[in-house]
Amino acid sequence: MERRYTRATRKETAVEPHLQALFRSAGDQVRNCRQAMGLTQDDLAERVGTVRAHISVLENGSKMPSLSFLARVAWQLGVRVTITLSTAPPDHQRKRPAPLMER
Repeated sequence: MERRYTRATRKETAVEPHLQALFRSAGDQVRNCRQAMGLTQDDLAERVGTVRAHISVLENGSKMPSLSFLARVAWQLGVRVTITLSTAPPDHQRKRPAPLMER
């Protein structure tokens, strides 16, 4: 009996713009931490127990990483996941909101 394997197709769904910004921000922060430690993507992938392509996807922000994967990466970089997920600028970089009413 001959077996036929069909390729499963995944429906591509649009990602909300604020989530795209979150993914990019997390990826940028991972890249900055990795480079500050003098690690290559291959080095970090080996420490995390994955392949370089997963680190690349994370740093590019093209797909949503699982929280467990993000936690493993953050652990190896010595940062907290909450910092990695932060999209808000530090307090000293925040702009004050414009007044609602002027006198």
